[in-house]
Amino acid sequence: MKQSGFGIASLVLGIISIVTVCIVIGIVPAVLGLIFAIIALCQKNKKKETAIAGLICSVVGIALFIVIVIIANSGNSDKTTASVAQETVAEVEKLNTPEPTAEPTPTEAPTPEPTPEPVTQFEYEGMTVKYLRHEVMTDSVGQKVLVVYYDFTNNSDENQTFDYAFSDKCFQNGVEVEPSYWHANEESKNSGKEIKPGTTLEVASSFVLGDCMDDVELEIEPWITLKENILFSKNLELE
Repeated sequence: MKQSGFGIASLVLGIISIVTVCIVIGIVPAVLGLIFAIIALCQKNKKKETAIAGLICSVVGIALFIVIVIIANSGNSDKTTASVAQETVAEVEKLNTPEPTAEPTPTEAPTPEPTPEPVTQFEYEGMTVKYLRHEVMTDSVGQKVLVVYYDFTNNSDENQTFDYAFSDKCFQNGVEVEPSYWHANEESKNSGKEIKPGTTLEVASSFVLGDCMDDVELEIEPWITLKENILFSKNLELE
C-alpha cells in the first residue's frame, strides 16, 4: 500500500509548524497538518505511518504555540502589575506631598451686559415705519380711542400711502380691537395721504377702546399679503 498524499502533507506541515512556532504563522500549518492527518487516517488502503507522524508533529506544534502564548501573556501581566504598583506609589506620594498655598486671586465684579435697545421701527420695500408714541383720547364723534403715531418715510421709487402700504392692528386680551373710521386728529388724516419718494410724514391710526383699559398688542403687516407676515409688534400700556 502506498502512503497517503494527505499523510505526507500532514507530516510536512507538522514539521513546518514546529520550526515556525515562535511566530504567529506557526499555528496555521499546525492546524492544517492536523486536519490532513485526520483525513489520511480515515482513508482506506493507505499506509498510516506518515499520517500518524504528521498528526504527532501537528499536535506538538499546536502545544508549543499555546505554551509560548501563555508565557508571553504571563510576562505582560507581570509588567502590568509592576506598572500598577508604581502608579499606586506615585499617587500615595502625591497625596502626602503638601500643595503650595496659592495667594487668593482678587475677584473682579462681572461686567453687566448692556440692555438692548427696544426695536421701534422696521423697513419694507423701500419704506420705513417708526413707532413714535400712543395716547388715549376722544375722537370727533365722542368715542374713546387709542391713537398710535408713526413716522412714515418713503424711500421707494414711487409715491406711497401708509394706509395702502401697511395694515396695523391692535389686540386686547387676544381679541382684535375695532379700528375707528373717524379721524381723531390731523395725523390720522395723514394716513390716507400720498407722499413722494424721500418724504417723511407723521401719521396715526385710531382704535375704539370702549370701557376696557387693558394693555394692547400692536401688530403691523403689509396691506396686501397672502399669508401672515408680521413686520412689527409692540405691547402698548394704556394706564
